[in-house]
Amino acid sequence: MVSKKPPEGKPGGRPSESLEGFDASPDPANTNGRKQQSQPPRNLQQTKIWQDTVGGVTGMWKQYVEILKQSFVRLPRDKQEFYILRLSQAVTIGSSILATSLFYPFLPTIVRVFVLPLVIVVSWWCGTRIVAPQMVVRMSKYLNKE
Repeated sequence: MVSKKPPEGKPGGRPSESLEGFDASPDPANTNGRKQQSQPPRNLQQTKIWQDTVGGVTGMWKQYVEILKQSFVRLPRDKQEFYILRLSQAVTIGSSILATSLFYPFLPTIVRVFVLPLVIVVSWWCGTRIVAPQMVVRMSKYLNKE
């Protein structure tokens, strides 16, 4: 078999002709002759995608809080106090259950049966009768007038 050489000056010709205009000289700023590469980020939080994501989530959270604030301000005083009451109940019941869960596994079974409902009822009472009125007094300057 006889192979034909492609004519000179055409693509696939001699390598020197196809690389005309190619500059492979090293960068004068780089003394070791290697191409400088940017350093990879040291941790995930330094990456651009992380910063863009956090920025987007932060913006969404600020908009959500602003919507809640505007909705709360437009409510009548009794509705505002109702939401404060519900929030106080949720926080006190949640805190009590969390505190109970720390020692709950160490209680005998018969005590567990009575402790959990008792803790829920007492924390609900505290949230309704103690915490909520104090929160209404503290937030009265931010609440609508009656």
